[in-house]
Amino acid sequence: MTEAETPRRTETVTNGIPVSTGVGIGPLFVFAESFAFDAPAYCLMPEAIAPEVDRLKRAIVAAKDDLDHLRAEAALKVGEQDARIFLLHRQMLDDSSFQTQIERAIREDKINAEAAVSAVVSRLSDAFARLEDEIARDRATDIRDVGRLVMRNLGNRDPSTLVAPGEKYVLVTRELFPSDAANLDKDRLAAIVTEIGGKASHAAILARALGIPAVTGVNRFDDLAKRGGSTLIVDGRDGTVVIDPAPETLERYRKRGRAFDRIRESLAAGPSLPGMTRDEVPVELLINVENPGDVLPDRLDGLAGVGLYRTEFIYMNRPFFPSEDEQLAVYQQVLKRAGTREVVFRTIDVGGDKPLPYFRVDREDNPALGWRGFRISDQWPDLFIAQMRALLRASAYGNVKIMLPMVSTVEEVRRAQAIVQDLKSDLKRRGTPIAPKVQVGVMVEVPAAAIAIESLLREADFVSIGSNDLIQYLMAVDRNNARVAALYQELNPSVLKVIANVIRAANRVGKEVSLCGEMAGNFYCTLVLLGLGLRRFSMARHYLTGVGRLLRAVSIDEAEAAARRALNFFTTGEVKAFLGARTRDIFSSIGVALDESDLE
Repeated sequence: MTEAETPRRTETVTNGIPVSTGVGIGPLFVFAESFAFDAPAYCLMPEAIAPEVDRLKRAIVAAKDDLDHLRAEAALKVGEQDARIFLLHRQMLDDSSFQTQIERAIREDKINAEAAVSAVVSRLSDAFARLEDEIARDRATDIRDVGRLVMRNLGNRDPSTLVAPGEKYVLVTRELFPSDAANLDKDRLAAIVTEIGGKASHAAILARALGIPAVTGVNRFDDLAKRGGSTLIVDGRDGTVVIDPAPETLERYRKRGRAFDRIRESLAAGPSLPGMTRDEVPVELLINVENPGDVLPDRLDGLAGVGLYRTEFIYMNRPFFPSEDEQLAVYQQVLKRAGTREVVFRTIDVGGDKPLPYFRVDREDNPALGWRGFRISDQWPDLFIAQMRALLRASAYGNVKIMLPMVSTVEEVRRAQAIVQDLKSDLKRRGTPIAPKVQVGVMVEVPAAAIAIESLLREADFVSIGSNDLIQYLMAVDRNNARVAALYQELNPSVLKVIANVIRAANRVGKEVSLCGEMAGNFYCTLVLLGLGLRRFSMARHYLTGVGRLLRAVSIDEAEAAARRALNFFTTGEVKAFLGARTRDIFSSIGVALDESDLE
């Protein structure tokens, strides 16, 4: 058959979860990861055990050197802040418990180092992969990446390459590790498509820092990986992947890509001016973090503080629960870095399908609705008391607020407040310094809590809307399931009305209300939330500049008018169309021209 007679491939569209925005177009290049953790195991003679432990120690030292090199390379590409990802990886190797678990496997099971690393890393990563919280679940990739570096230095090196020959390409791989992402050449890479990963994964953070569009959780990934010679369009804004696009589709997405690049350059060119609307109404911007390394003075410039500190990460990647003093040391470090700014510590949010490696619970048929969040703290007071004592003691060193996750009833808040008051009295009797006032608030992420908000506000000192879970529960949809991800609708009129009721109820009684989910960084949502009366937005760091510029460009009257209109629509599409037009008008007023789909 001649080239002229070769039939053109049919355009196919599949969907995934967007993790790094933008549009990328290019030929498909499959990165077949050859490294695996199912390393061959063999038994050791007694005299071979000590030399094998020494070999492990040398491999760990070499892996630390690799991470130092990766951090230096990443710093040149994306800056010191995002390169600190590899500091977290190095901390895993510096953690004596990680090495101890591997050494124990070598000594007790009398197996080679590769098999021991495989067993420990697999156990830890599997535990993280079962977690319900997206950010916690993505740490499984970090653990596998660290384990892979150790394995490579034990001699199991991966000969594969992430560099494709020829033109700019779309990388298709089952899972992208941070160490791979740090080596990506953004001038050669059009986009990334993976099966495993999430918005909060460190590989996704690096992809965003490099400005590379990326989509994960792609439907029919195995079929896609077999499509050799195909051209792909990757829309990192809505998770669309187009395979072998028709000429008209190709041209349409090329226009979108050029428009998006223009917008990104316009937003980056302007200063970040958070904290005030155009008519000088104060708005507090805060940051969501998960470890002390994310709390740095340069990251907090112009911000009110940390709106969500996920304390469960203190409990992870270790063989047993941290002591009260160990927790206190971490909290003190965070507060020292935050200075006078507030830090909202969310109490441990594990349980159900969020198990710790050393904390065994019975299997639950529906763990997302099971024994998790404050429910486990409530029923296991020893765990809660140790954390509360550490947080109260830490309050003497900074501006501490305590937030309870997964609260459903008023009774839960009353029991928590009673424990806190008893602990305060006990610490004062012992002469332990604590702050005179430590606020205890709740996350509103369960629909029952949103409906009973007036009653909850009588017991809680403040509330923070956890929009990610609240939307998920309201819409009965797993936002990480690509098949139903389209039903995860932040701008659904029902969702907006529930959130509006929470904000208004808090404002009526003068209680502080914030929002710490992804809605806070969505430009459409920023406008309507501001109009509904929200004055505290907590978000991932990479959203702050754009949100700050949007706030500076809009008045409260304009935002309130937009919110009133939005609440009167019947469909998500109508809300998005209206807010999209208003948001584009506002950005246009500061010289940022947006196309119809540029903010989706």
